[in-house]
Formats: sequence, structure tokens, C-alpha cells
Amino acid sequence: MTDQNDWYRVLSLARSNAAKDLTISNSILDISDALVAAQKDGNLTEQEVSEISNQLIQKALDLAENSKEINFAITKLVGAI
Repeated sequence: MTDQNDWYRVLSLARSNAAKDLTISNSILDISDALVAAQKDGNLTEQEVSEISNQLIQKALDLAENSKEINFAITKLVGAI
């Protein structure tokens, strides 16, 4: 029989990760939308486009790292149950 606290920890961790993923994903969408709009308006230099693109890449890497962390934590918790 598994301890109910272990399942609660897994669910809490999954919920926390989902919220973090959503925050990062929304940030990616906001930056992408702003970049496309500014590019269409001609308000950005190539340097600015490059800098914003680098921000997008970093956010995508953050999202990937967050996913790795949650996978590891859940695997560890499930293995202990």
C-alpha cells in the first residue's frame, strides 16, 4: 500500500510544474507576438531582432529544463512508492 503523502507530493509537484510550464509558454507566446508585430511595423533593427530571438531561445531552453526536472522528480517519487 502506498503512502497517501507520497501521492500528494507527486500531484503537488506535477501541478507546480504545469503552472511553471504555462508561465514560460505564455512568455514565449508574448515575445513571439511582439517580435512579429514589431518586425511587420519595421520598428526593429536586425540587432534587436537577434536579441529578442535569443530571449526566445533561452525561454525554450528553460521550458525544456523544467520538463527534465519534473520527469526526474516524478520518476524518483514513483520509484519510492
